[in-house]
Amino acid sequence: MVLSRFPYPLDKGDKLRAYHQIRLLSQNNEVHLIALNEKPASKEGIASLKAYCKTVECIVLPAWRSKLNLVGSLFNKLPFQVHYFKSGQMRKAITKCVEAHQIEVIFGQLVRVVENIPEGLPVHYHLDYMDAFSKNMERRFYHSTNFEKRFVKREKERLLKYEKQVEDRFDSLSVIAQPDAKVLQSFIQKVIHVVPNGISDYFLNYKELGKDDKEYDIIFTGNMGYHPNVQACKYLVYDILPMVTERFRPIKICLAGTSPTQEVKDLAGEQVIVTGFVPDLRPYLAKSRLFVAPLFGGSGLQNKLLESLAMGLPTLTTRLANSALKATPKEEILVCNDKEAFTKHVIRLLQDTEAASLLGKQGKTYIEKHFSWAVFNAQLEEVLRGNRGEEK
Repeated sequence: MVLSRFPYPLDKGDKLRAYHQIRLLSQNNEVHLIALNEKPASKEGIASLKAYCKTVECIVLPAWRSKLNLVGSLFNKLPFQVHYFKSGQMRKAITKCVEAHQIEVIFGQLVRVVENIPEGLPVHYHLDYMDAFSKNMERRFYHSTNFEKRFVKREKERLLKYEKQVEDRFDSLSVIAQPDAKVLQSFIQKVIHVVPNGISDYFLNYKELGKDDKEYDIIFTGNMGYHPNVQACKYLVYDILPMVTERFRPIKICLAGTSPTQEVKDLAGEQVIVTGFVPDLRPYLAKSRLFVAPLFGGSGLQNKLLESLAMGLPTLTTRLANSALKATPKEEILVCNDKEAFTKHVIRLLQDTEAASLLGKQGKTYIEKHFSWAVFNAQLEEVLRGNRGEEK
């Protein structure tokens, strides 16, 4: 397993996906982990991964070195993020690991690690694109400042070419969600396997609090340094909050998640709580009445939606975010695409607790039936073993 970030703590989507894939693949396979990280992995993190991995190697790539790597983008047309995560040390570590342990499969997560993976080794090469990052950048362009747009457009163009170029280096490919597979399949010849994210009993079996134990009317979670999440936070506070307050009553919003940007921190106030990193999101979800995710950018299946639904929390999001989730609108989730719709449904569900409860229960049932890590990892294992067949 070759990762751009050490998969612990589980505070980002790529880490969560890798952790559960490692955990379940280790049941039938010998797993060796090589991961980059800005600083040495904690003892707790190493111990957590050693429970599933034969060997664990964390290669420190400090932020200053990554930023220096970006100078390379002046001399070729590789994506900026590929330059950011380039590591000769990782290339050497992979070759050494393959030779020492008779590795049969190299699994790379995200295109950003591709240049670190040596070619020509006697292995099955697998790349998990996760998302169509070029499409993600295209959406981000419309929510960027004029200064940012220049770089976002260039990164989108570079990613588009690179996502196509790297397919020949790999024997099998995967993504999280069908919409991203469709985007990539329009210019990639190989079959792209859809291997969704699952949800663990950690969320499904959390003890629910009573109705009187709610502290927040609305909660939104995620990596608060990720651009689409930052935009969603601003939308909640600047667009939805004033309208709900004017038409209904003052409400309290919780923005819970790691690495908040200064923009997100500045949203904190009497009606808005910004937590920063928390070791366990479940108590915050349990203390909230509604999960509202106004996501108009980004791509792939959103773990935050799986988690909120698994907790039985009435969930509202956009058509874009639900396109990968495929929950039934009005039954398992509410789909809104403008501030008027969000405001109307937030007020209705805060007033009608029975309707909110029913939506939450039906959403949880949907997740229980359709999002199992065990099922998805069994499919992944077939792909890695070469039993690839045709993607449905």
